[in-house]
Amino acid sequence: MRIKFNQIYAEVGVNYSITNAVLNPLEEMLDSLDKKIQHYEKLFSGSDYTVIFIISATSKNDEIIVKGPTTLSKQKKVEFVIFVPYKKIESFIDEMTYILDHVCNGICEVLGKYKIDTEEVRDAFGQMKLAISKDPEKYKVWIK
Repeated sequence: MRIKFNQIYAEVGVNYSITNAVLNPLEEMLDSLDKKIQHYEKLFSGSDYTVIFIISATSKNDEIIVKGPTTLSKQKKVEFVIFVPYKKIESFIDEMTYILDHVCNGICEVLGKYKIDTEEVRDAFGQMKLAISKDPEKYKVWIK
């Protein structure tokens, strides 16, 4: 199982500044945990599939909402959308901490439904937040 992130912001002016400089290493950390979802292992006849977490934001709710799964059998993909409650945050570090906390909670909610331990997932997010706090400039820019 591979984990990937996408971002879609449907509401005008409601988005976050999360770059691939944050998401790429986070994907690598989560992939290295080698989590498996038995339901999809069975459905896709093995571990060659991708779980995509689509990050979005909404001004309509005060709490995180997770939608899905959408299963794309031919592509061996499963998608979940994590709607993070929107609030304007001036500091990049504070914004990343806020959104990563919510994305982590959304992923843990999904994994919890499949009875998968989430402690290592929470640790990975903690490591990412620490890295951002130590060198925010590195994570503000998009990697080509």
